[in-house]
Amino acid sequence: MAKQRPTWAKRMKELQQMERKQAKAAKRAEKKDGSEDSDVQGMDVPMDAASRAAMFDGLF
Repeated sequence: MAKQRPTWAKRMKELQQMERKQAKAAKRAEKKDGSEDSDVQGMDVPMDAASRAAMFDGLF
């Protein structure tokens, strides 16, 4: 029979899983909100719609 894990360790594992799920959900929500990639956010010049469209067209 497998050795039973102490309850505190089990609880810590559950807590870590919950934190991971919340982090994933937060990232998903950010993407859904239409936030751009970190590369685009890192640019110090704000992009207007035309240049953003041109950059997007260049990807495909």
